[in-house]
Amino acid sequence: LQNATSMSLPSKTQTSTTQTTTHNINDIINSPHIGYIKDPSNKREVFVIGTSHFRCSSAAEVTSLITQVRPDGVVLELDPERVLRLTKQYYGFDADGDTAQAQIDASVQTNPSSRGGEELLYGSDFVAAVTTCQEMDIPLFLGDEYAQETKQRLMQQLFRVEAYSPMPLVTSMLPDMSRTSKAKARAADISTTSRISLIDTFRTDPNKLTPLAVSSSPPLVIAALALLLQNNEAAASIAYSSSSGALVDAVWNVLETSLSIVLSFFVSCFLFNTVIVERDEILADSTIRAWNVLRSLKNGTFIRKRWE
Repeated sequence: LQNATSMSLPSKTQTSTTQTTTHNINDIINSPHIGYIKDPSNKREVFVIGTSHFRCSSAAEVTSLITQVRPDGVVLELDPERVLRLTKQYYGFDADGDTAQAQIDASVQTNPSSRGGEELLYGSDFVAAVTTCQEMDIPLFLGDEYAQETKQRLMQQLFRVEAYSPMPLVTSMLPDMSRTSKAKARAADISTTSRISLIDTFRTDPNKLTPLAVSSSPPLVIAALALLLQNNEAAASIAYSSSSGALVDAVWNVLETSLSIVLSFFVSCFLFNTVIVERDEILADSTIRAWNVLRSLKNGTFIRKRWE
């Protein structure tokens, strides 16, 4: 489940910003897939929407949130390369910008939303944010790093022992443990908070479990079959062989399988720490930068220009 964020400024990803008087906060944050933070000291509102990139209700939920909140800006968990690739695919173009369909007429070129691209198997939630922001003339910020930067970061962390720590993965499943003392102190200054509920989100739309099921099922099935086979071999060796060598081999096979499971666990911890935790920090920094830009636009420090 991926996160998109929404913020608002006083007169003020995905991330977006809006005026609190234009929507009913309680109706919005009661949805299990939406988180909310209001920080009166900085006069910010932040809405975070958890989405699944595979085909489910996330695209409609993203459109609904942006439409209801009417944010000052939206921060998307994408980089420019992936935005271009997804929007091309959505509107029927290939990587070179060609289309196998009939030539797009002038009316569609001037109003892309009228074309009504087909729902994508992957990334419809992102495209929904892009098209909705275009239609509502809402500034869109790309908050994620490039794929090449992620690969470089993975290589840099590969030989760091701390990168394999299981604590972030374990504490992420326990909200009270996952919050540091600094985060708890900061939360005390925030008047209103609402967290996303993963369990309720998956319950309301089971299709959001698809990425988790697809990614986790093969390793679990392979590990279970390997354990079953090794246990059968061990039992057969004990029952039908008096040879101590056969027993040692059976025990070694079980230990070998157990070791592979432990190694897989630490690899999962490494990926969680580098791909999820550190990317969350990147997205949080992007959200803060987006808010600063929007505040400068409202103060007149920055000027927004549009190109047709």
